[in-house]
Amino acid sequence: MDNRTPRRSKALFRVPMRAHNGLVLMTALAAAYPSKIPMSLEDIATKEGMSQGFLEDIANDLRRAKLITGRRGKGGGYVLAKPPKRMTVRAVLEAVEGPITLVDCLGSGVACPTGHRCASRRIWKKVQDSITSSLGSVTLADLT
Repeated sequence: MDNRTPRRSKALFRVPMRAHNGLVLMTALAAAYPSKIPMSLEDIATKEGMSQGFLEDIANDLRRAKLITGRRGKGGGYVLAKPPKRMTVRAVLEAVEGPITLVDCLGSGVACPTGHRCASRRIWKKVQDSITSSLGSVTLADLT
């Protein structure tokens, strides 16, 4: 049996590890939300098999986006800033990774070099709109 890490397969679209781990972190906090008890990143990292340092970086982004709040000291940790039913997957991913943009010309403030002549812009816009709409319609409550 080969225990080596499997090679990553080619994929046109891939969710970055940072976005995935951010969603795992937020889902853990959503599950704990009814108790109002803060969860430590150490506990989440251990339970989910993740790097605590990586989760700390992600938590900083989520805190800056006002999606979570932290409490220091004994019994400290993180809690969601608002109920899970009021937090979308899209908000989490954008807090961690920035705007969802499939191609540069669909980003805010970026002009398309080919402008109206671009044959593929419409399809990328349609796909991007579908993704952002789907992610915006799913809340953390839906995932717990």
